Amino acid sequence: MGRDLRQEALEHLLNKAEKQGYVTFDDIMDCADEKSLPIQDFDWLSSAITTRGIIIYDEAPTSHISVNYEDDEYDDYAQSDYEAVYDRIIELDDSLEPFITEIRNIMPPQWREFTQLKYQAFEGNQHARERMIGMHLRIAVKIALQRAENYDMDIQDAIGEACIGLVIAVDKYNPDMNGPFGSYASMWILQNLTRHQPTKRPLMYYPVHKKEPYFSAYPILKKYGYIGETNLFTDDSVRELLQEILSLTNEQTEDVLNAATPFVSFEEWYSMFFENNDVFEKHTFKRDDELLIPGELIVEDNLDEEITKTMLKEQLAEVLKTLTEREQEVLALRYGLFDGKEKTLEEVGILFSVTRERIRQIEAKALRKLRHPSRSRKLKDYLDYTPTIKEEEDD
Repeated sequence: MGRDLRQEALEHLLNKAEKQGYVTFDDIMDCADEKSLPIQDFDWLSSAITTRGIIIYDEAPTSHISVNYEDDEYDDYAQSDYEAVYDRIIELDDSLEPFITEIRNIMPPQWREFTQLKYQAFEGNQHARERMIGMHLRIAVKIALQRAENYDMDIQDAIGEACIGLVIAVDKYNPDMNGPFGSYASMWILQNLTRHQPTKRPLMYYPVHKKEPYFSAYPILKKYGYIGETNLFTDDSVRELLQEILSLTNEQTEDVLNAATPFVSFEEWYSMFFENNDVFEKHTFKRDDELLIPGELIVEDNLDEEITKTMLKEQLAEVLKTLTEREQEVLALRYGLFDGKEKTLEEVGILFSVTRERIRQIEAKALRKLRHPSRSRKLKDYLDYTPTIKEEEDD
């Protein structure tokens, strides 16, 4: 079935090329996304189209070209609506506005400019390399936005990884061997995104070959409303759906369901565990022939404090849910919300396979969000109440 989807994508692109005389790398990428094809199939499509003598453009060519060499004005030959891309990114995260403004101010590719730059960069010219990276940053952020919206990736992380992929593509590009740069760059950008984007279990490491089926399945799971569900393993319809559409093996299906099933907090597990028990079972426990009742689990003298802590914990959980998944995980690890053990920036960075500086940035951004009145006021009453309890204990 996977091969059939790849062939369908190729036939669609060939028909498009027959009508307009060419295809763009955006056409290939959109078609691959629509068919939920993995990255290696994107590369296969590009090669299959090139071997048939079809031209692949970085951007759709204009029908009228005018160049004025007598002044400093320039023409932008790109046909994509990048302004809509930029506006959407800022809408998702307004802290990115300065970066997007910088990209907006970069002069777009000029007539025949890239023909010279690609060979100069290949020969080690630093200025040509920087110019190639700069003029293609808009392509990187466009792919990053698609990734963020289609695969629920944090937009900052997506743009960061997309830009790294672009730099890798520029450094590895051989003008005489690698075909159109747009297709080559987009392949490296997508590959770097796939390599570094976490699954729904960000604390667990998954090698790239395990992630490929997951990201192929993600749009399907999202379409049918399965993302975020914690009972995927017990739902046979999910297995049947993935195996029918993607022709996954049983082992691949297990890997996909494992990566797509989010971690469950202790509170959620507790609720599910006692969901069908009666009132008595919820409030009494048997261990080593000793009967434990709620009064023995909570010290009566500190009952008010325990209740306040519980309510604070619930409110904190609600506030944390307003952060991104990555921000929640970082704060939980840094401040010991999982196990009471605080971790250093370096320790958390190792878990996420990023630098300690990146963890510091994520933590700082999350804390800024928590200080916003819309979030902080939910905790204020509890935080004001806690010192009162401590003063009573000290007395």
